[in-house]
Amino acid sequence: MRVLMVSLECEGNVVSGNGTYAAAIRRAVIASGSQVHVICGRPRDGEEPAAGQDNDILWTPVSKWGRLNRESAWEEFATVSAAMHAGEVAALAPEVAISVDWTGTHALAALMAKMPDHVCRRLAVVHMNFRTYWLSDGLALDGEEALFYRVREAEAMGRADLSVALCRADKLAMESLSSTGDAPSTRASPDVG
Repeated sequence: MRVLMVSLECEGNVVSGNGTYAAAIRRAVIASGSQVHVICGRPRDGEEPAAGQDNDILWTPVSKWGRLNRESAWEEFATVSAAMHAGEVAALAPEVAISVDWTGTHALAALMAKMPDHVCRRLAVVHMNFRTYWLSDGLALDGEEALFYRVREAEAMGRADLSVALCRADKLAMESLSSTGDAPSTRASPDVG
């Protein structure tokens, strides 16, 4: 199976649990025998990856690093990834796309907008929700910051064929984002009770 993974953070310069989880999923999917290509960010002023190192990773340089929230380079990551990698991704013709959090799903949508329809129609999208941002500590549930994340996380679920949450509490929180009650299928990880 040909798999595309899109994550603002995955390999090298990992600053959060999202990058750690994304790297672990990448390794597991490779171990299953699938062909995996990853689009992930890297600091623009960071070192270039060594030639031949992780040649399945399509790097996207971004101007801000060290954050995965609203203050991150999420819009830049989407725009630059689409401009740099849409042609190569279309040629790979992935069957499945795994997007990590709302930032990855936003970037995947930008990529798909630049790819031929016949490639996008065959693509099954899995949204990996590693963090429910709108429930983050310090955010008022009815505040502007929480609303920003609620909208982005609802969009990510709406673009996915399947959303996967790390725990049952996140699953329920993500399902609550659908006002119609018909949110895409969301499944807690099997090891969660």
